[in-house]
Amino acid sequence: MATIRERTFIAVKPDGVQRGLTGEIIKRFEAKGFKLVGMKFLQADEALLKQHYIDLADKPFYPGLCKYMSSGPLVAMCWEGTGVVKTARVMMGETRPADSKPGTIRGDFCIEVGRNIIHGSDSIESANKEIALWFRPEELFSWTQATEGWIYELMEFFGDVSTACGLQTLNDYLQDWSYIRGYTPSAADVDVFTSISKTPDEEFCHALRWYNHIKSLGVDLKIIMGKEHSENPVMH
Repeated sequence: MATIRERTFIAVKPDGVQRGLTGEIIKRFEAKGFKLVGMKFLQADEALLKQHYIDLADKPFYPGLCKYMSSGPLVAMCWEGTGVVKTARVMMGETRPADSKPGTIRGDFCIEVGRNIIHGSDSIESANKEIALWFRPEELFSWTQATEGWIYELMEFFGDVSTACGLQTLNDYLQDWSYIRGYTPSAADVDVFTSISKTPDEEFCHALRWYNHIKSLGVDLKIIMGKEHSENPVMH
């Protein structure tokens, strides 16, 4: 079972789809290190969009906004990662493209506020509501990305390995890996190993195998700590 971090709802609006910017937007979120856990391509009906924008119901532009958003296909996505709600908003830029900095999605690709190509949840609370509105639970996937150990510091990635939850995350990871990183034990293995207070129970068989192997090396762990990490993790 993968570690579930903060999630947010992102939608490429009809203008973004028509302009062929869906791939560019996905590329930016992936390059940042966020993980895609849900995506669908659809033409939303006005009933769904009225519910989505319910907080704007008293605004004069509300009917037109819902009508436009239902005028063509859009891409609804759920992205996961530490601080993803706030960071996604920064990556998107300001609501008004003219106020958006170069390098942001709207700063690079938009001119008018009515055609600002992307929507993103503005808070964790709204993200949870929007994700539930657009996706059924079975349409979201909890999965372990092979690069997560290179994106997050390992202690954050595995959590507290002195707990059953942390050990389970470590165990699931080690199902496909002989070491935390690379071909041989490295500083990463020592960091995690020294954080485990006792030998893992047999139910955590992959973590137990790895733990016993590191323990059996019979070398000064400080020597391992001084080794370079392998740049390319290898599956075994």
